[in-house]
Order: sequence, then structure tokens, then C-alpha cells
Amino acid sequence: MTAAEEQIALPLFAWDEGAVVRTKSGGKLRRWGSVSEAGRMLWGYQKDTVYKLIKAGVIHGVKRPGRSCKWRVDLMSVWEYKSKIERGEG
Repeated sequence: MTAAEEQIALPLFAWDEGAVVRTKSGGKLRRWGSVSEAGRMLWGYQKDTVYKLIKAGVIHGVKRPGRSCKWRVDLMSVWEYKSKIERGEG
């Protein structure tokens, strides 16, 4: 499994502001991340699926002005979405 395919372990019940979330390999997870990170959190979704979720307003993402700027995804919203789905609420 490549680093890009690694899924990210998330807290089970709550992600408090002061909590440190780590990937399975020990890396720290920030509040704002890349589309690839969001996909790995969401059961290995591809980038195009993450973009669809952003456009549907299911998860939050922002793109700064400029042609070459990348999307930044609010990983808290990704975690909340994943938690809802896993609880059967989504």
C-alpha cells in the first residue's frame, strides 16, 4: 500500500479542538487538509468524489483565488460526515 492509499484513523466519538489526530503511520492531521487527505479519511474515495461532496455542500472546502491554487478541505467536516454515515444518519 502506498502512502496515498493509506487510510487515516479517526477518533471514535469526538474531535475536540485540542485533540491531536494521527494517521496510522503516526503523522499529525491538521484541521485543513488536501483533497487527497479527505479522500483517505473517507474510505479511500477518489478526488473526483471528494470534489462532488464539496460542491454538494456535504463537506466544506475552499479554493483561494488564482488558477493554480489548490482546494483546502475542512477535515473536521469530513470527520463529521464520516461519523454520520457510520452511525447510519446520512
